[in-house]
This record gives sequence, C-alpha cells and structure tokens, in this order.
Amino acid sequence: MRHRRPVLLAVLVACGALVAPAAHAADVVVGESALQSDAPQIAELGQNIPAFQGRSSGTYVLTAPITGTITSWQFMSGGIDPGHTFALRVLHPAGAGQYTATATSGTVSVNGTSGFQHDTVQGPFLSAVPIEAGDSIALQAIDADNVPIEHGLQGTDGFRDFLAPFADGDTAALSPASMGDNGQVVPIQATITPPDVPIAPTAPQNQAGPTITGTPAYGQTLTCNPGSWGGTGPIALSELWAVTTLSHRRVGNHVIPIMVTKHFGPSPTIMVDDLDPSSSSFHCDVTATNALGSATATTPTVAVKATLPVIAKRRVARSLRPIRPVISFAGKFATCTTGTWRHFPTSYRYLWFKLIPSGHQLVAPTIKRFGQTRARTALKGTPGLQIFCRVYAVNAAGRSAFSQSATVLSP
Repeated sequence: MRHRRPVLLAVLVACGALVAPAAHAADVVVGESALQSDAPQIAELGQNIPAFQGRSSGTYVLTAPITGTITSWQFMSGGIDPGHTFALRVLHPAGAGQYTATATSGTVSVNGTSGFQHDTVQGPFLSAVPIEAGDSIALQAIDADNVPIEHGLQGTDGFRDFLAPFADGDTAALSPASMGDNGQVVPIQATITPPDVPIAPTAPQNQAGPTITGTPAYGQTLTCNPGSWGGTGPIALSELWAVTTLSHRRVGNHVIPIMVTKHFGPSPTIMVDDLDPSSSSFHCDVTATNALGSATATTPTVAVKATLPVIAKRRVARSLRPIRPVISFAGKFATCTTGTWRHFPTSYRYLWFKLIPSGHQLVAPTIKRFGQTRARTALKGTPGLQIFCRVYAVNAAGRSAFSQSATVLSP
C-alpha cells in the first residue's frame, strides 16, 4: 500500500525543559511546554524504528530529569496522513552510543487532516510507562514499511534513529548516518510524575481504536481486537458484536425493507452465520470499565463476503437428501425449478439434456444437450423422451457445482 510522504515540522524542542502543570505540583514536562510548528520539511514515514528528537545543537534526545512514570504524552503530527500509528519508547543509555529499550506505551493513531497546513497535535494520551532519570524518550512509528522515519542525512534533519526495530530489553546503537541536522523534528512531549506524588486516577480512554480480524464469510470466525486503552487500572474490557441485516416489515398492505441490527456477546469472537452479502455487515463495540467509569470505542464496519452456493439438504428417513431441481410440463414446454440453495445465489444457469437409447440393452444411452440455457425450454421431437436438467447457482463468489433433476419422460 502506498502512503503519502509526510511533512515533518521544523521545531526546536528544548531537551529537558521543565514546566509545572496544574495536575500535580511535582509533575514535570519533558519537551516544550507548548508544541508549535515552523517551516515544513518533506521526509519519510517508517515502522518500528525509534527516533530521538530534540534541539538541533543538543543531543537530539528528550531526557527525563526525574525518575517516575510517564502519565501522558503528545506530539505534533502535521503532514502525516491519518491512520498511521505511533508509540512512545523509553531508552536507557548503555554507553558508546548504545541504548536499551526499557518500556513502550500503547500505540495511538494519527487523526485529522493530513498536510502541514493542518498541523495537528495528537494527545495527550494517558499512559503508565516507567522511566528513570537520565533515560531518553523516542517517538516510534508503527507503519507498513520497515524503514526509519527519516534517513538522517548530514545537514537535513533533526533525528537520530536506529538501524532496525528492537524490542523492550534489547540494546542497539544509533545509526551513524543520523548525526547531522538543521533542526527538523516532529516535536514530542511527555509528562512525568514521580513516585512520591499520587497519580490522579482517570477513567478509561481509548488510545488506538479496536479492529476486526478474520474473513467475514460463512463459517469463519471474526475476532474483535480491543485496541489500546489508557486510564487507571484495573481496566475490564467487554466486546459486544452488532450484526446488521436486511429484513422486511409489513405496514398495512405494504411490505417495506428495513435494516435490523442484533447484538451478540459479550465475546471477543463470533462465528459468521449464513447472511446475505448484499445487505449484511458486522461491527464490534469495545467497552473499557474501571472504578471511575467506562468508555466505548467502535470498530470499522466489515461487510459480509459471498460464499459459493451449495445445494440445500433436508433430513429424510435419517439421512440428508439434496433438494434438487424438479421438471414440470405445460403444453410443448418443460420448466425446471432451481432447487433449493444455500449462501444466497443471485442468478442461475440451466442446461437441458436428453437420453438417446443405444439400441442395445447392455450399452448405456447417449446423453445429448438440447434446448436453451433457461428455466423453460421448448420440447421438440417424439414424445416420451427421457430428459433431465442441471442447474448452476451463481453469486459474487463464483458458480457452484451443478444440481441435477431426476430423469423424466416428456409428454
């Protein structure tokens, strides 16, 4: 999938600049107290590679002046297309340009209009990420390509990035190519609360929206992924499925179509029933609850996909028998029913055949196709022909195997 190249904002982020927010007198903010943008610089968005950001003449990092917990963070995302996701990573200096990843926040998505002319501050995002004095803070892109946010060419950037992704507990060195700069950064900011200051409890807050995985087709299982949530723990998550289908309601002498939504759950999974793909869809509501309240986030809607038609069966004398097509006669015409099919066919194709005797009892008759590929066909020739029809059911998933009627004699 192609992405638009984002615009990274030119901001000088003061490393370690401290301000006292209103929430807690002992809280400190790492980064500028007010995020703001300057002239844009075209760069590249990437995945999973932490990038330090800071003052162009400094160490390029936002360094925690105290030990505590990152309770919230935010960043300026102008020029980055909506839908891209980010996380905040804490890195502990390990000497000789090495850093050890110690903690990572939940992921968050960029919302709002893309383009640097619509500079958008994302956050603050509630978090609970531990950090020690002297640790550094890096913004980490989570996207489709495993490349740095920016290449770090001499004199053209304000980033220091790593050569590859690494997980918490791993140690890695900065890329040697990310040493030069002209102050071009995407500014970030984090609020740190020391352990001796009580952290104000907060209700749940959705930080990355829930999603549905799985194939939305008959017999398949869909899973509701809850996304990322902030707030004071413990947080209980509950998933409720909504299935919307086309139904009909009688009003007086008229029957009108209506869309009906039914709810199922709570459960993180659901089995897809046999639903009409032209008018059926799923979405999932995720509710996070703690002692202070609850919040709900909804997944994007997924439409049901068509499943290849199959002939329906009914139980007869302890066995299942297909409900096959049936031939009837009217004058010089024969008509073939469709039979009964599952998985919502949208059209049918008919083939007509007759049996031509071989004249020898031990030799099977010849099967010859005749007539039109429609449900109704004209009968020509001698009465008493042995004929049968085959029916194929079609929908968006393709054409089924045929179902064949019994062989009957023409009048």
